[in-house]
Amino acid sequence: MNAAGSPSLKRNAEHPQDAGTAIAKKSKIEDDSSSCKTPIVVLVVGPEQLPFDADKNLICGSSRFFEAAFNGRFKESSGLIELEEDDVDVFEHFMQWLHSREIDIAQVSDRKRRFTQLSRLYVFADKYGIVRLKNHVMTMLFDTIKHPERTYRTGEPGSHCIRIETMDYVYYNTVRGSLLRKFIAAI
Repeated sequence: MNAAGSPSLKRNAEHPQDAGTAIAKKSKIEDDSSSCKTPIVVLVVGPEQLPFDADKNLICGSSRFFEAAFNGRFKESSGLIELEEDDVDVFEHFMQWLHSREIDIAQVSDRKRRFTQLSRLYVFADKYGIVRLKNHVMTMLFDTIKHPERTYRTGEPGSHCIRIETMDYVYYNTVRGSLLRKFIAAI
């Protein structure tokens, strides 16, 4: 647990090439011990191939994609999935939200960077069908525009907080009719 009382999230310290071995070892431990009631899965994220341990029940309960990936007939059902295209920082925010239902990006004081991070998290949630996370991010983005003094200390109240690069990213990574696209067009 961290100082805020939520579980501390740590990357799997093992090397990505050992992730399959780690799964086999964990599975053997779970099979041998009746005290292990929560299965753990491994997600290898980003081009860096950083492995993350995750509670299978939590991650599968967050999205149909993960449910199908870990409990369906995919090869990933073995307990290991690779998310090579995804950003590690965005995935860490997802894992934080998964455990606490909060998104803590308070350390980012620059409005434009914060808006970019939230937009990237929305795109991630949209990609994997994580509806609750999408809704949470949209609430935070709306609050950013409506109450900039509440969420930022930048000295630029009322100014737009979207980078051109963020607009491009959202446009190219969402589908027509996306709520995030509509939101950006409206502000």
